Amino acid sequence: MYKIAICEDEEYYAKKIRQMLESLLLERGKEGEIDVFESGEDLCRNLKRIKTYDMIFLDVEMREMNGIEVAEVIRSVNRDIVLAFISAYAEYAHRGYRLETLRYILKSQLDEELPECLDTMLEKLEKKEQTIRLKCSCGLKEIKIESIVYIRSFNRKILCYLYEDRLKQLEAYGKMQDMVKRLESRGFLRIHRSYLVNSKYIEDLKRGVVRFTREVGYGEGDLDGLPIPATKYNEIREQYFKIRGDLK
Repeated sequence: MYKIAICEDEEYYAKKIRQMLESLLLERGKEGEIDVFESGEDLCRNLKRIKTYDMIFLDVEMREMNGIEVAEVIRSVNRDIVLAFISAYAEYAHRGYRLETLRYILKSQLDEELPECLDTMLEKLEKKEQTIRLKCSCGLKEIKIESIVYIRSFNRKILCYLYEDRLKQLEAYGKMQDMVKRLESRGFLRIHRSYLVNSKYIEDLKRGVVRFTREVGYGEGDLDGLPIPATKYNEIREQYFKIRGDLK
């Protein structure tokens, strides 16, 4: 069952979005539990509750706390929740990229755009559940692909850095080229012969270095960020923005 929140201060649209989502989920054979909040303050009052949601639909123009501010709070506690902005105006659309919102839907186009938005959200959430098996000293270990921050080749082995509340290292047997083949279609980017990075966790990519968000961090020896060869920087930067566009 998917947990969904709607944050909308106009009763008409809150009711319409809820009814549409209930109908769309039923058509797709999915179950959902939908909560409606009349203000950003109501939604943000309980940060532990925010973490439980799979997807949140945010009105941008609300009294007091607007949708942009609410999204910033959500991202501070959970970067995995799938977000969509809903607004009467297109002028705020560019701000959604920084907050990793999946879609920006105009209220005048709700009937046309909400079904596609929900389908994309469901597809993204289903991908999060996909796993990969790695051969470790203790045997085969199955891990969620979404939890992999980056992979580093080291002494004929691979070091997988996983984020689950904190960064953890998993040593496994394998070749970097094999990992590239298995993960490049999942939003991973090979920035260096020794590094394969999950683009989801990249916060900054410039001056020949990849940096992650502070909460994620780095493995031992990588504390200054991960290197990008100068000759490959422009190519990798272009690939990164293409991947980010595809993920949205």
